[in-house]
Order: sequence, then structure tokens, then C-alpha cells
Amino acid sequence: IFQGLYTGNNKIFRNRIIITKRKYDFIYVGKFIERKNLNILLGAFNKIKNLNIKVNLLLVGGKKQKSKNDVEVIPFSNSKRVAKLMGNSKCLILPSLEENWGVVVHESSCCGCLLILSNKVGAREEFLNKNGYEFDPNNQDDLILKMRKVLNLNKQDLQKKSYLSEEMSKKR
Repeated sequence: IFQGLYTGNNKIFRNRIIITKRKYDFIYVGKFIERKNLNILLGAFNKIKNLNIKVNLLLVGGKKQKSKNDVEVIPFSNSKRVAKLMGNSKCLILPSLEENWGVVVHESSCCGCLLILSNKVGAREEFLNKNGYEFDPNNQDDLILKMRKVLNLNKQDLQKKSYLSEEMSKKR
């Protein structure tokens, strides 16, 4: 991949912590606007929590709020801070209703994050293979299914998908 405006800087965004030791199960990085479809993400997350499944979610891009129901919200920061947060997260979720590209996909792949991307994210064609899952952004049950697939991965499969994400980030 050529470094530039629409790709992640793989000198900043890189794997920092072994995926099985990472603090956050899921991370979202982006604006808190309607087309980003955060309502479906939060709805899916809450339904999973209601099944008494231990899970947490980090939302980066909003105003700092006190953690509630295992959801942490923090504001945007510089690239190094965002890279550190991605490097401590297992899986990026990008539930957008419309996303022409999504540089955050490349950045999180560089960090070895698994990917759960809506079928409206343009970057999925370049970065999503066996390192995650695609879902219909209008179907909350589809997102829940994909999130549970990630949560149910054994240690070996989680590490394999993380490695595949890093490899995908280098090839594109």
C-alpha cells in the first residue's frame, strides 16, 4: 500500500499486544453521526450483554463519558493515541450505512484487529477476507451473529485471524 491520504501509517498503526491479552473486545472509531449507524451497534451490543456474555466496547470519537454497561466513550485524539487503543482491541466494528472507503479499516488491520464491516464499507473489498465478517447494516441480528462469532473464537483461531489482518494490511 502506498502511504498517503487514504491509507493508515503502518509505522504508527501496528500490533502492540498479543490479541488474546487485549483489553477491549470491540472498538468503533469515527464520528458519531447518523450514517455511521451507531444505533445498530449499541443495540446489538446491549442484546449480547443481556445474554450475560462478558463483553466490552470502546467508542472513539465522541465526548468523554463515564463508562456505562461496559461501553467506554472517549474523544478523538492524535493518531498515536488511537493506534494504541486499536492495538489494545480485538475487533473493529464499522456499521456504516454509507462509507466510500474507511481508512480506519486499514489502520485497525495494521494493528491486527479482526474486522466486522457493513457491506456498505468500500474498504472491505481490500481488507476483509478470512480476518473477520461482513454484515448487513440494516440487520441487527446479522451484526449480533458476527459479534458472537468473534467472541466464540478459540485462542488459536483468534490469533490466526489477527495475523491475517496484519498480512492483509501489508498486501494492499
